[in-house]
Amino acid sequence: MKNKIKILLILLAYAISWSCKISDRTDNQAITTDLVKNPNSLQGKDTTDMPYLFLPETKIDLGKIAQGEMLNHTFKFLNTGKSPLILVNIKGTCGCTVFKNWPKTPIAAGQGGTIDIQFDSATKEGIQDITVSIVANTSPATTYYAFKVFVVAPDNTSK
Repeated sequence: MKNKIKILLILLAYAISWSCKISDRTDNQAITTDLVKNPNSLQGKDTTDMPYLFLPETKIDLGKIAQGEMLNHTFKFLNTGKSPLILVNIKGTCGCTVFKNWPKTPIAAGQGGTIDIQFDSATKEGIQDITVSIVANTSPATTYYAFKVFVVAPDNTSK
């Protein structure tokens, strides 16, 4: 009986903590199913009212950096669709890239924003081609941004 009570208390605590995380949103506009409109369920349907993630640049060369240097880069985007854009997830092709300060609230049609990237070159050498996948409530659901950087390793010939 005591074990059942312990399990019930643990489940209750977990459920309460989960509901608190869901309600911790500080934005003024909650993300609802009306905004999300999963593009995967739109096969054969009209997508003209969907948000559209437009990137003025989809591929950029950021030049050379020294190995061990942190590279910070910001790129812009625009919602050229007809309904609010929701960025769901952003990830790069390697763990050396971190994404900071990207909008967590819906972006109205005609509005835009920025995504900050931090690239850590500590374990890299030579040309690095990084592809960024941006998952959103768009059709198609994933938009890609790519950047290239040449990481210059220290000269070890004098040792």
